[in-house]
Amino acid sequence: YAAEAAIALANARLVERLEETARRDSLTGLVNHGEFQNTLGVELESAQRRQETLSVAMLDLDGFKEVNDEYGHAEGDRLLRMVAQRIDAACTSRDIAARIGGDEFALILPGRGAVEAETLAAALEQELESLGVGTGASWGVAAWPTAGPSQSLLLFNADRALYEAKVAKRAEAERRSTRRRSDSGLIPADPSLNAIQHRRALTASLARAVDAKDSYTRSHSETVAELCAAVGQEIELDPQRVLKLRLAGLLHDVGKIGIADAILQKPAALTEKEYEVMKTHATLGHSILYAAELFDESQWVLHHHERIDGRGYPDGLGGEDIRLESRIILVADAFEAMTSDRAYRRGRPESDALAELRRGAGAQFDVDCVGALARVLARGPRSLTGLGLAGRGSRTA
Repeated sequence: YAAEAAIALANARLVERLEETARRDSLTGLVNHGEFQNTLGVELESAQRRQETLSVAMLDLDGFKEVNDEYGHAEGDRLLRMVAQRIDAACTSRDIAARIGGDEFALILPGRGAVEAETLAAALEQELESLGVGTGASWGVAAWPTAGPSQSLLLFNADRALYEAKVAKRAEAERRSTRRRSDSGLIPADPSLNAIQHRRALTASLARAVDAKDSYTRSHSETVAELCAAVGQEIELDPQRVLKLRLAGLLHDVGKIGIADAILQKPAALTEKEYEVMKTHATLGHSILYAAELFDESQWVLHHHERIDGRGYPDGLGGEDIRLESRIILVADAFEAMTSDRAYRRGRPESDALAELRRGAGAQFDVDCVGALARVLARGPRSLTGLGLAGRGSRTA
């Protein structure tokens, strides 16, 4: 029995080492992205229970690609290890440092408010710039509870602050470059490019926030986006408008990053009070997209739960007072929700879902939008090829 006990102990230690390895980034030794998400969830619950503040700081290396291109990946890896060591050394025993992407790092800072987190991040920025390897760092900070009630909204705000810092740095570098070009008689670059880059960065940040919420939100939003685009093409919207509609479909649930997980993922029916909280995702989504300068998309998302009969929310609009794009999103959203599998039920056949939409047409749904979706689906999977929907596992009766 002694030999068997020794083998069991060795196996247990091996499993423990393997589990620890799975939680760590192999290059830097910091916790990896998955462990960062899990740990943040635990720490946020603890902070909420204790009514204690918690901050998240995100750092992104500036010019890291140029280091890789000029000096090679071995030097890039060496730089990442150096950065990780400096970040880890700046942490207390309660802090958690992670590498969450190629040149992206994050800190979970229990008990630290925004000012303390910003002071730490700024000190790290200066220290990393002093490494003398041709790269610097940008950072963004968000603190619970001021930055939002949920993990997803906390990460979104930290990510947005990071991208705004990077855009501001690029803008300052462009201004310095423009002054030099003006002095030399050359034509300066178009300053509107900075605004475009800013909007793209914020859009990418929003998409990541939606993806991080849960796997259902991600697949649901992607399918709604493609259905919106298909309907938009079917009713002959101009291509630019279809692209905007697709983006609005992709981000139509972005406001849910501000809804507490206890409500969003509740397995039972919501109480009346919880449902009122859930309904705020439309106005929160509008605010987020408007702040990202997605002005048209923000209006369409705001009213994507309005009904033709005026019994929807948040504003009780009816008929053609509801923007066409909002009416399209509602139809696509409802169809996808009915036909997709959930943990507690299988999705309905497409024919059943279409029949339900037709029964609600003229009251809940726009008649023309339902008809356009029906025509798209009637052409079969080939009509959805290139829209990302072919082979998605939907069923027909």
